Amino acid sequence: MGRPQIEDPDFFRRRYPRREFFRHTGVLYRGHYFICDGIEIGEGGMSFESDMMIPDGHQLVVHFHIPGGGYAFLRAEIRGQQKKQKRVLYRLAFKEVPLSAKRQIRAYVSGSAKPNQNYFPKAA
Repeated sequence: MGRPQIEDPDFFRRRYPRREFFRHTGVLYRGHYFICDGIEIGEGGMSFESDMMIPDGHQLVVHFHIPGGGYAFLRAEIRGQQKKQKRVLYRLAFKEVPLSAKRQIRAYVSGSAKPNQNYFPKAA
């Protein structure tokens, strides 16, 4: 993970620490369900990469498995995006996180749950 980059505009605004989260994330947006690639997660939000285009400020529902915990279905709002070649990196802020999900995310971020670094299968 290394040292945070200064060009990351959310680095100084984050209220909660984040951790790498290389897991598939389901996204429900305007009646369409997409599987995206998770990048980071924290109690207050997460980031993921996708091919779809979602404008800033729009709300969606994300679904993912918390390592060492259960599944979470959370409402979120797009707070920022960054284009990376053919894909887009989205930064989300969670809305109304249940206490049980918050505790599971906190346990993962604090390091008591082990990440799966090679979660994404390699293309053949």
